[in-house]
Amino acid sequence: MTSTHQLYPILELAEQSANQARELGRRLIYLAKGELPLTHTGPLGPLIRQAVEAGLRGASITSRFELEEGLEVRHDEQALRILVDVLVLNAREAMAAGGTLTVSARRCELAGDQVPGLAAGSYVRHTFQDTGRGMAEDLLPRIFEPYFTTKEGRTQKGAGVSLAVAQAIALSHGGALRADSSPGAGAAFHLYLPALPAA
Repeated sequence: MTSTHQLYPILELAEQSANQARELGRRLIYLAKGELPLTHTGPLGPLIRQAVEAGLRGASITSRFELEEGLEVRHDEQALRILVDVLVLNAREAMAAGGTLTVSARRCELAGDQVPGLAAGSYVRHTFQDTGRGMAEDLLPRIFEPYFTTKEGRTQKGAGVSLAVAQAIALSHGGALRADSSPGAGAAFHLYLPALPAA
């Protein structure tokens, strides 16, 4: 079939989707084993911008970026794309009537007991702050549990697993995912990843 045939773009898209699904399956297997091949180093700014803009397309939500330059981390690109997709979808659902998603990245120095589960050291903290409805603080300890969901009527297979997968991806990078929220005040998800030494 030639590239000018009317079905060519559809078949090309199908092939790309199949390749992405195969690669995703491979990474989820690594994830189930608790390990990921962290083959990339560099800042996450371009990946985050692309994922946020794609995830908010068609929604009445404004995105803002406050990404500090030169923040490098070791990572798996596709796994972190999944994580960002989860956070963007979560924000989109929280702001069904519209709002603003602000994404920031800062280098931070953590003490050993400052963030549960993380050793003292240098980290890059990526924060996804929405202006949605927020959630009760007593729910925060449970939101990363598999199959836990705050959405009423969500009983279909797969509901409530996205944030658990996102947390697993963060942990596999030597980091963690934390959340702050209160009713009517939106929610902030903080992704901590070990920072590479500044060049």
